[in-house]
Parts: sequence; C-alpha cells; structure tokens
Amino acid sequence: MKVYKEQLFSSHRKLIAWLSVCLAVFFWLLDAYVDSYLIADSNSYLNAIFPTEEPIVFWMRVMVCFLIIFVGLLAQREITKRSRIEQELVDQINERVKIQLLLEGSEHAIHQLYKIATTTRQTYDERANELLKMGCEYFNLEVGILSHIMGDTYEVDFAITPDNSISNGAIFPLGKTYCSTTIKEERPVFFEHAGETEWQTHPCYDEFQLESYIGTRVMVEGEVYGTLNFSSPKPRSQMYARFDVDFLRLMADLIGRELERIKNEEQLQRLANFDYLTNVPNRRLLMMHIDSCIVRAKKQNKKFALLFIDLNDFKTVNDTFGHDAGDELLKTIASRLKESMRGTDMVARIGGDEFMVVLEEISNSNDALVISEKIKATVNKPITLNNRLATMSISVGVSIYPDDADSVDEMMKVADKSMYAEKHHDSKTAD
Repeated sequence: MKVYKEQLFSSHRKLIAWLSVCLAVFFWLLDAYVDSYLIADSNSYLNAIFPTEEPIVFWMRVMVCFLIIFVGLLAQREITKRSRIEQELVDQINERVKIQLLLEGSEHAIHQLYKIATTTRQTYDERANELLKMGCEYFNLEVGILSHIMGDTYEVDFAITPDNSISNGAIFPLGKTYCSTTIKEERPVFFEHAGETEWQTHPCYDEFQLESYIGTRVMVEGEVYGTLNFSSPKPRSQMYARFDVDFLRLMADLIGRELERIKNEEQLQRLANFDYLTNVPNRRLLMMHIDSCIVRAKKQNKKFALLFIDLNDFKTVNDTFGHDAGDELLKTIASRLKESMRGTDMVARIGGDEFMVVLEEISNSNDALVISEKIKATVNKPITLNNRLATMSISVGVSIYPDDADSVDEMMKVADKSMYAEKHHDSKTAD
C-alpha cells in the first residue's frame, strides 16, 4: 500500500510538471499568433514565433515561460506536501485505532493475569496451567510450555498442546529446542515465520517444524530456571507488538516469583522439620510422625516400635578430637542409621547425641529387638576422626505400641527408661 501511494505521488508530480511546460509553450504560441494577427501579415507568423528582429520580445517570452513553469513546480511541491500531510494524518489515525484495539486486548489480558496471580483457591500447578492457556489464547499460538532446564536437558514442567502430545515431565535435548537460544538472551526471542528466516536452519525447526515462536527465560533467585514459551507449526500472520514482548516477560516474572515463594516455603519447612547438621527429621517431625503411626495402628490393629538411641561416651570424643570431629561423628551415625532402616521406618535426631527410630509394621517385640541388634552392628563400626581410628558404641531402648504405651509421651518415657537400663547394664558388664 505504501509503495502504491509513492507511485501515485510520483505520477502527480510528473503530470503537474508536464502541464506547466505545455502551458508555457501554449503561451508562447498564443503570443506569437496575436503579434502576427496585429501585423496582419500571413507570412509573419513564423517570424512572430521566433522574433529575431526584436530580441526584447523573445526574451520577455522566455522569462514569462520560465515563470509559468516555476509557478507550476511550486504548485506541484505544495500539492505533494499537502498530500503527504494528509496521508500522515490518515496513517496516524489508523495507528491510533490499532493501538486502541491493542490496549483493549492488553487490558483484558492484564486483568486475566492479575486474577491468576492473586487467586488463593488454586494450587501452583493449577495456576501454571491457567497461565499457559491464557498465553496460548493471547498470542494465538497452539503450544504453551513452562520448562525447567538443567545443563543440556530440557524438562517440561507443564504443557498445553492441541492433542496432548507433550506430557508433563517429558525430557528433550536442549539443543533441539529454540530455548537453547532463549536462555542466553535477556530479552524474549520471537519470530513469526521461521521458514523465511535464519531460524529454518535451527535443529528445532528440522525436528518439530515450529514456524512461529515467542519465549523468554524464567529467573529464580537470579539464576535461570527454565523458559516460558509459546509456539505453533503455523506461521503467525500478525507481527509481535512491543506489548506482546513485555506481557510475556510479565508472565515469566510472575512464574519466577511463584517458584521463589515455593522454594522459600520448602526451605522453611525443611528448617522447621529437619536437623540442620545431620539432615534427618528433628523432634517436631518425629512427634507428628508418631501421632500418625498411632492413628494407623489403632485403625489397622497393628503394632509399631520406638527405639531410643544414645551414643556412649560422646563427650569423650568431643574432648579428645574436638567439636568439629564430634559433628562429623553425628553425621556419620545418622547416615549409618538411615542405611540400616527399612523403607517404612524413620530415623530422627532429637538433640545432642540422641536419636530415635520409628519401626512400623512389626509383629511383636522380638522384631524390634532383631532390628535393634542390626542397628548396633552397623553403627558400632570404627570411624576415622582427624586421621585417627575411633570406636563408637550405642545404647538402645525399645518401646512397643500398644504393649508398653498408647501415647507419644508414654512411649518416649518407656523407650528412654529402657535405653538407660541397657546403658547401665553395659557399664556394669564392662566393669
């Protein structure tokens, strides 16, 4: 359309120029005719056209003709200028109409994004899927993916596809996705028709034949988590506007902040429920777990055991090898305890050098005693501390639900008493 307008303006300029020249020639011939008519000599017309005997008349005609042509060119320039101004006004009006339509669509999209961001009735998974659906509708693209990128691996967290051909958890080589480029760029990457650009040489185009794409990286605590991207096997007829790019970044920022919140909550939850040194459950999580075990045992009429474990002479280790060595010993003991546990069992550190183990699905007290001896054999192996070999031993007390107690506090008291009884017996035996 713009080229057609330029051609139209050019033809107008040529027409005005030719009319000016024709008008000047017409004036010249008309003036010559009038002169010959006044002389009333039929042979004088040619002399009147080129009045060689009267040079003043000749040059006056030349000046008038130039003046006519000059005025015509000025008129041509003014008409062209006015035409351009009118066209610019029309273009500005059309652009404002487009912007208005875009703003109306953008306002709706932002409203939808705000609703997703502020809702408290949906889980993160539900909000992520809603966000992808909204993005597919807004960009008019068929595929929406939130990915997690680890090294050269591209893992799909959530995906929206017309035929559900991409499932959550699907893994692809990063190099075969457009996101291999996206994660390197601070600004979103986008194109409307890959087949007409250098993107047609990308491995992703060969593999999936995706023609249109827009994607940006998702940042979590300053690190690249993955990408948010939308694509389609069909070319996009409409070019991406600046707001499209900004809106995608807004969506990615929302996801990044949500992932940060989840990560912080998980860290706080772990700090609240796990021992910072040994990375096993702490007293708080242990108590909740025992409560759950009691509920299940009552419901299913089953037994479970609680083992109270204490390290013998731990103070001597600290005094001899130092507190750093003592911490290393506690981590080693926790690791050995976990190695000797079954899948349904739990080991927890309740403070200092004391641990507890919950044994589910036991038939009688003998099962607990067998596992207790297995734990002793695993834990009581020598350990190297500060390049010196140290020998450790533990005392274990056992409490059975519901034979010995039917509440958390009572079970712990029975197990504690049993542990000290074993410790006293071992010390007397050693003497």
